[in-house]
Amino acid sequence: MFKAFLQMYKLTFVLSAITILIMITLSAQAQVPAEFFGLQANPGVVNQPPQWWSNPWPEVPIGSMRLWDTNTNWSQINTADGVYDWTLFDQWLADTKQFKVPAVMYTFGRTPQWASSNPNDPVCAAAWGPGQCDPPNDVNPDGSGPDQIWQDWVAAIAKRSAGQIKYWEIWNEPHNQFFWNGTVAQLARMAKDARTVILSIDPQAVLLTPPMQGTFQTDYFAVGGAQYADIITYHGYVYRSGCVGFPRAEDELAMIDRVRAIMATYGQSSKPLWDTEVSWGVTSASCFYHSNLQAAFLAQLYMLHWSAGVERVFWYQYNNHLDGTLWLANPDPKHRNDPGTLLKSGIAYEQVYQWMVGATMDTPCAVSGTTWTCHFTRPGGYVAQAVWDTSQSCNDGICTTVEYAVDSQYTNYRTLYGATVKVNGGKVPVGAKPILLQN
Repeated sequence: MFKAFLQMYKLTFVLSAITILIMITLSAQAQVPAEFFGLQANPGVVNQPPQWWSNPWPEVPIGSMRLWDTNTNWSQINTADGVYDWTLFDQWLADTKQFKVPAVMYTFGRTPQWASSNPNDPVCAAAWGPGQCDPPNDVNPDGSGPDQIWQDWVAAIAKRSAGQIKYWEIWNEPHNQFFWNGTVAQLARMAKDARTVILSIDPQAVLLTPPMQGTFQTDYFAVGGAQYADIITYHGYVYRSGCVGFPRAEDELAMIDRVRAIMATYGQSSKPLWDTEVSWGVTSASCFYHSNLQAAFLAQLYMLHWSAGVERVFWYQYNNHLDGTLWLANPDPKHRNDPGTLLKSGIAYEQVYQWMVGATMDTPCAVSGTTWTCHFTRPGGYVAQAVWDTSQSCNDGICTTVEYAVDSQYTNYRTLYGATVKVNGGKVPVGAKPILLQN
């Protein structure tokens, strides 16, 4: 019997591995949709009565938007039992419609103190407020109980969005205790109830797992939480705190492999995988202040995600001056005609969007030594190759490069900041910042 079980386990593992390989291959062979490029912004960008801190709507293209850290969380809207302040939420929906954002996702989080099972919990205060990382007070630790408070909130926001929000992510980073101080069973129960409620209101809605990693993700899958989701999510931060080294985009691939291994173990390999929050992280935590390297990291990261079969990536955060900054506000509020600056990282986001959207990555990105290449095609015979070298770096505005011999079909290349340069002598300079060779 044990031998039969072992053979069955091996077969399951092989089939899961085949499923993963097929999904990555299909992703590489599909055209990159605009929705792949997700973005998050803080509430300074919404069309509200002008304040000194108001920012214009993002000037970069947005394929998908995630509503998180947008002042639209549960505790910020549902201020008392049966009381809702939809003002800012409605403005976000109006602006995403006005600026024609193709897809909007909402992430749940922050239990109102009045509804919390531990309203004075100081653990939550590290990120939110007392009691806001705890489950509602009508859900027991084993997941039993009516869970009516949560269902009422989910129904209220699903009805309010009137079909404008298609994607619903159940809680933010529950593996961090300051975001979730409940049990895995409670969160799985809430995911189950949210799915039932939302689909009863909008049958076209799509449910996502909580974005998580490590032991908590394994435990959540083990209790069956993933069965209530159509899409698996995680957060792809690869930076290390303490200024002990800059983040490396290629480290993302190992993280994706770990998530896929958990998916395979629990029979979830056939579901899409999304990275719903990623950037180089808190700039001061890694001392990653080099603008050219920030741009290089962003471009590499988006291409490697698609190559690994991740179907959507959400950058955090467009106008956050501390974390993954793409656009920096003018510190002088008097300069209304010059509200801020799109940084090199923001320009890189814009350029790699143009490189990828509508193109097909015909094979996954490959590495030879320290040189990475990603191949793209478009209808009409267009062929391109993105290339970068991780042994090169940038400092004080100067970036080192090495000579790279190119195929004779490539006549020019595009830089990460939008210039087009003719190929001369069959060689081009390649550094940390990707370039795009074109025929």
